Amino acid sequence: MDILKKIVVILRPFRMAFFVIFLFSMLVEGIGVIAPYFFGKIVNAVLVSKSLEQAFLFILMSGAALLLEIVIGQIKNIYELRHFDYLVNKHLDIKGLSKTLSFSLGQHKNEHSGIKQSVLSRGAHSLQSAAYAISYDVFPTALSTIFAMGAIFWLQPIVGLVSIIGAIAYMTWTFWMNYRFDKDITKMQKMWNENSRLESEIVRNVEVVKVNAQENKVLKELETQWTNIANHGRRMWAHFSYIDSFRNMSSVIIRMIGMSIAVFFVFNGKLEAGVLVTLFFWFSNIFGGLRQLGRMHRRLLEDYAAIRKFFIMFDIPSDIVNIQDAVKPEIFGAIEFKNVSFVYPQQKFLSDDDADEEISEKDDEREVLSNVSFSIHPGERIALVGESGTGKSTTASLLLRAYDPTEGEILIDGVNLKNIDLGYYREHVGNVEQDVTLFDNTLGYNLKFPLNGRADTFSNDELERISKIARVDKFLSRMPKQYDTVIGERGIRLSGGERQRVGIARALIKDPKILILDEATSNLDTTNEKEIREAMKKASEGRTTLIIAHRLSTIRDADRIFMFHEGKIVGIGKHTELLKTCPEYERLVNDQVVA
Repeated sequence: MDILKKIVVILRPFRMAFFVIFLFSMLVEGIGVIAPYFFGKIVNAVLVSKSLEQAFLFILMSGAALLLEIVIGQIKNIYELRHFDYLVNKHLDIKGLSKTLSFSLGQHKNEHSGIKQSVLSRGAHSLQSAAYAISYDVFPTALSTIFAMGAIFWLQPIVGLVSIIGAIAYMTWTFWMNYRFDKDITKMQKMWNENSRLESEIVRNVEVVKVNAQENKVLKELETQWTNIANHGRRMWAHFSYIDSFRNMSSVIIRMIGMSIAVFFVFNGKLEAGVLVTLFFWFSNIFGGLRQLGRMHRRLLEDYAAIRKFFIMFDIPSDIVNIQDAVKPEIFGAIEFKNVSFVYPQQKFLSDDDADEEISEKDDEREVLSNVSFSIHPGERIALVGESGTGKSTTASLLLRAYDPTEGEILIDGVNLKNIDLGYYREHVGNVEQDVTLFDNTLGYNLKFPLNGRADTFSNDELERISKIARVDKFLSRMPKQYDTVIGERGIRLSGGERQRVGIARALIKDPKILILDEATSNLDTTNEKEIREAMKKASEGRTTLIIAHRLSTIRDADRIFMFHEGKIVGIGKHTELLKTCPEYERLVNDQVVA
């Protein structure tokens, strides 16, 4: 019932459309029940009354009913196209993407971000499917069945009672069957999902497969999956078919009983002979419709699991939200960490089983930062160094407000970061990571992406200026269409060094006051590293810059170096100072020199 309420809430913008479609369905199905009544009258006019005039009159009346049904059906179709079709898809897709985007950077960084995306995507698709099934199938079929039973009851109450009792028994059997096979169908869905996952993994890692000559191995694994699916499917559907045949036999028996009673009344002169034709059509409507409703019920049950998980995911709040009266102070780039400690939050994710409690948590109680304090002046160039896992990248994540500190506070120009409007703040922060993520679009689109609606008015001169700073101009000449060249998925048509330059240019294009360079040169060869290092140096001019790096060549010219060790800062100073005063820094440098 809770899920039903949530479905009603999320589809609330279409409540009027649902109501109008329901009314149109009532008209169409109501008129559709009238035509068989005239068919019976035609038979009476031909066989009993022997009246050609009456026969043609009822033919015209039945034809008029059928034409009216078509006209109203067409009006209904046009209304659906204008007020329902595609708009539901749009509404639910935007809702799902909006929810995905509402999660904090920290929630997206954890290992379960793929599950979030999958659950929201499949749930939105299942909701669309359910909405269309209810509007286009359930409404018309249910109304057609109800009207036919009502018409039979009006024509002959005893026969009508048989149809009603038979319909109730048929649907009860149908619901029992669907629930009886629910676990088997769910198991089949999981097997299909696992099969799809295996196939996508093989295709995604095809280079590894071929280089290691493991084609036969992966084909055998896939064949095993298919064999398991086929065996389970054959057993399940054979059993279902066996029970389904008895259900369908029951519908035949009910119809025979109803028609037999009707024949009895015809022979006793209480019903006209043509009524048998009418009853035959109406009984066909009832049990044909009930069979359709049974199939729809099974399909909705299959959608239910995805919809349920969709709403569970929808109820997970974002870790990071704007406060009600968030401020937009002028950003100069002063940064202060005051007694900051941080423990990564418990990860919440959806389990794959069907337990009632879908949200699970994964503990990670290790303190990544412990009582860290430092101040950075506007325009300073700071290097963060230390072994892996000592808190450097976590510091950058906190500065991006991917997470909030467990203890302490972060001040930007004297204002607590939690109090600053998040969108406004991030417009003033540029970030370049080790693996630059690019869109499968043009080079210009990727460079101008952060401009927040200003891309069309951004001048070519300014774009070329930033391209020179980031050294993008070094490879621009080989781009067939210059900035209009499509660079492929994840920038596949660019080298690693070129992708890093695009990342730096993209960060600079919004003229940030704070620039974070997180391991921007770690995957590059010596030549590319030099190019990127020069680009980084030029990019950092006039803005507060944090450089996270291991290579001595990248950090030694920084204004100050922060040495991290076991979640704390154990040394602050210039390169030459730290060599004398900080044993951990001296060891780090010596290890790199030896290497």
